[in-house]
Amino acid sequence: MGLGIVVLLIGVPLSFLMWFKPRELWRATESWKFRNPEANEPSDFAYRLSAIGTTAGTVLLAVLAFTWPDSVDSASTTSTRSTYPSRPSLSYPSTTFSLPPPTAFMPPPVMTRGSLAMIGYLTSPQPEGTLIATVYFWAPEVASKIPAGNPPPPAPCELGPNVQGAGTDHVTVDVDLVWSPTSTSGLPMNYDCNATRGHQVQRSYVIGPVSASAKLFTSKPEADTPLPRLAEAPGPLGDPAPG
Repeated sequence: MGLGIVVLLIGVPLSFLMWFKPRELWRATESWKFRNPEANEPSDFAYRLSAIGTTAGTVLLAVLAFTWPDSVDSASTTSTRSTYPSRPSLSYPSTTFSLPPPTAFMPPPVMTRGSLAMIGYLTSPQPEGTLIATVYFWAPEVASKIPAGNPPPPAPCELGPNVQGAGTDHVTVDVDLVWSPTSTSGLPMNYDCNATRGHQVQRSYVIGPVSASAKLFTSKPEADTPLPRLAEAPGPLGDPAPG
């Protein structure tokens, strides 16, 4: 009886998820194993087969657990005792088994999840006469989330800016999205950590001082693609608050 209740408590919620939330279940438990989860996601037919198998297994185990007679063991013991003469009891040394320690989290290799779409750049004069250049681009909202903790752990989905030609009149700027989780708490962000997936927000990155004659370019989608020079900063920005 008790085993049947346990089977239902586990099997019914799992079957419900397999029928009505199969993609969410796969993304939470399996997608982090793949470099490109979207390309490796199972088909709708595979989801249905898994749901049917899970439901059938739950029903079969529940039927076996609830129909297994509780009196089999006691009847077998009584019959054995009445047929065979009693034997002296044997004592065995007790053995204590210890469970192995939990396996430490092994961070996956750092992966680039695509180049972010650039919006343009803005220069602002400084009191000492120099110009500070700031580029603006689109990024998934998950890249703006700061993990919980005190202090918070490194963000698993972060920006990877690449600036070439700083200090010259031809500055090339690219910003990649980088996936580098350091703990299991960041794994739920794996699916949305993609340059073209999820809700996009505007972000900024300060390049630093540039000359008055400098022009900014990006290498995506083609090399030396000019970046538009903006008259004012776009908004609102999704940059995380400084710590």
